[in-house]
Amino acid sequence: MRRAGPARRLAFNVAWALSSIVTPGVRRLLFRPVHRALGGCLRGFFSGGAPLEPDVAEFFRRLGIPVYAGYGLTETSPVVAVNRPGASRPGSVGRALDGVEIKILSEGPGEDGEILTRGPHVMQGYYRRPDLTGEVIDAAGWFHTGDVGRLDPDGFLHITGRLKSLIVLAGGKKVHPEEVESVLAASPAIKEVCVLAVPSSDGLTSGGEEVCAVVVPADGTREDEVRGEVERLSARLAPYKRPRSVRVWPGELPKTPSRKIKRALVLDGLGDKEAGR
Repeated sequence: MRRAGPARRLAFNVAWALSSIVTPGVRRLLFRPVHRALGGCLRGFFSGGAPLEPDVAEFFRRLGIPVYAGYGLTETSPVVAVNRPGASRPGSVGRALDGVEIKILSEGPGEDGEILTRGPHVMQGYYRRPDLTGEVIDAAGWFHTGDVGRLDPDGFLHITGRLKSLIVLAGGKKVHPEEVESVLAASPAIKEVCVLAVPSSDGLTSGGEEVCAVVVPADGTREDEVRGEVERLSARLAPYKRPRSVRVWPGELPKTPSRKIKRALVLDGLGDKEAGR
């Protein structure tokens, strides 16, 4: 649309404004050229493998193409829960599939905790590794996913983080780095961000951990601008969740083949920089 002429841009902007208040069927009519370009038969997407950004889901929804986020693991064949037509909730990964059980292992009712699942979708075990199998499947048949989340009153599952990446502060408060990352990633000045725990620099909390934001600036963005953006956006978070330190990372953050950031390598990289290596 940026390359289109003024008349087409105006028509698109009018359709976009209307798309927030009309039904899905009308949205498809408003954006018929888009649907035609996609083959004319596309009814929606299913999304998995990484969190679905809310603005991406909203963009496609307003075009008349819903995106249904789901959740699963290789060990669970692989789907545990998924949104679907007629049963979809933004921000969630949907309800459990038929025959699949989900429960939250938490310290109290309504609190976030590790996601456990049980049913015929769970693997029999790791090949010739009963020791590893015993670590993730308990005596009652529950598979411990290592992911943290909650179930809302209607049974929709919400993922909030990974158990291994959880940051425990000196005062006992817990921070899910994924929550902080999603807030900071909203800035166009930040190309990439990884939030992790580093040893506390405050003498009062010596021996504990503090929240650190490792950021890759967008092209042409100065370091001081990035730090200002982190401070500005962090104001949306509870005080204990706000990064106490900001480190600027040169180049791209290390990632897995599926484009997930390797937190351990980022942490090792910070240690190398401080040691002058």
